[in-house]
Order: sequence, then structure tokens, then C-alpha cells
Amino acid sequence: MEVIRAWWRLERARARFDAHLKQETGVTGSQLALLRIIDEHAPVSIRQLRDDLDWHPASLGQAIQRLENRGLVTVTNDPTDRRRRICHLTQAGGELLTRTPLVGPVRLRTQPIDPDDLATMQRGFDLALTAFGFDEWSHDE
Repeated sequence: MEVIRAWWRLERARARFDAHLKQETGVTGSQLALLRIIDEHAPVSIRQLRDDLDWHPASLGQAIQRLENRGLVTVTNDPTDRRRRICHLTQAGGELLTRTPLVGPVRLRTQPIDPDDLATMQRGFDLALTAFGFDEWSHDE
């Protein structure tokens, strides 16, 4: 039962963070993650984001449009190839990232974490796929 409590604590914490983020900033957790990725790779083409994230083109386009409507990113034509559209973080987008805590997978990429702890987490995530019955849906296409 302790493992179920630990999983449930993680789920509730993520949901509470997402609700807090939406209330405080007006963006969702997935929009924040997309902002961080754009910031890390800027300038980045929409095509590159689609390839890297493996999102459906319409879903990615809608997410970027919402961020652009909020003034958090700008999308411009690439001066070297007018067919390519490039995403840039705006000053407001950068300020949002500065005041928002690092959580989730981005934290694993940016914060020093003991390699043994990372290996334990990876094993736990892999085991969880089987334990929760998600193996069938866990493989990359």
C-alpha cells in the first residue's frame, strides 16, 4: 500500500502544480513545457519541434498559436527559407520561465541529481509501465 500512496502523492502534486500554474500564469503544464523547449533550442523551427516532440502537426500548431496569442512566443518566417516558420520566446515568455519553478522532466535535464537516484527512477518508471498495465502503449512507433 505504501507504493500506491507514493504514486498517488506524485499524481496529486502534479495536478496541484498544474492548477496553481494555470491560476497564477494562465498557461497549462504542457504549454510551460513547450515554452521551456522553445527557450532551450531558440530559435527553433516549428518543423524541428514537431520532429523532436512527435506531436501531431495540428496539436503543435494550436499550442504555439495559444502561446503566441498570450504574447509568450513570436513566430516569424525564416529569412533563409520562407517556407520555414521559426519560434522565439518573447520577453514576457522569458519572464514567465524565470518566475516559474522547474518541475517534471525538465528538472531532470537541468538539475544535478545523483546518477544512482536517476537509475533507480528509471527502473521505477519502467516497472510502473508493467505494473499499471501500460506496456501495450509504451513503445515508440
